[in-house]
Amino acid sequence: MTISAGIGPIRGTYTGTVSLSDLQPPTSYTMAADIKGPTGFVNGLGTISLESEDDTSSVTFDGDVQIGGPLAAIGQRLHLSGARLMIRQLFGAMDAEAQAQEGEEVKHTILGDILRTIKK
Repeated sequence: MTISAGIGPIRGTYTGTVSLSDLQPPTSYTMAADIKGPTGFVNGLGTISLESEDDTSSVTFDGDVQIGGPLAAIGQRLHLSGARLMIRQLFGAMDAEAQAQEGEEVKHTILGDILRTIKK
């Protein structure tokens, strides 16, 4: 995969791999990520679980991340707020895709995807 991302003044294009293991459809899986770029690296391992009850579903995730290079130098508080922002964007995008009609193309923007999670 290739992504462009940034936290504060540290921005860049990163390449890496994401792999899934311990697949237990439709309830859980483990995700491993190994991402590198000009401003550092991110290695992570996490578990994602899905529980359904009546007409609702809840997603639980837990993981561990190692950050290195200049990216690591920007401070833990900025890492946490950046991670929260990206998680909100991810779940906003997932919500938009789930709500879309079949064949409808969903336009994703950072602000739009984040606002979708705030509205709920």
